[in-house]
Amino acid sequence: MKHEDDPFGVRSVAASGVVSSALIAALVQKLGEKGLLSDLDVREIYDGALYSLERSRASAEPQDETMFREAAEIIERALSETPLPDAES
Repeated sequence: MKHEDDPFGVRSVAASGVVSSALIAALVQKLGEKGLLSDLDVREIYDGALYSLERSRASAEPQDETMFREAAEIIERALSETPLPDAES
C-alpha cells in the first residue's frame, strides 16, 4: 500500500521482507522444536543463509554494507543460540 510520504511503496517492500524473514525463522525454530529438524539441520540452514548473504554482499553496492552487516549479525545471533549437535550424533 502506498502512502503520501512513501510514494514508491518502499516501506511495504521492506515490511514484506521482514515478515518473510520472521516467518522463515519461526518455521525453522518450530521444526527444530518438534524434532523434524535436528540441531545440525538448523545450524546448516543458518550457515547456508549466512553464506548466501555473504555471496550477495560481495556484489552489493557500498551503500548497502550496513544492511548486510546487520543481517549477518542477526543470522549469527540465531546460529549462536542453536545448540551444537551432540558429539554422539
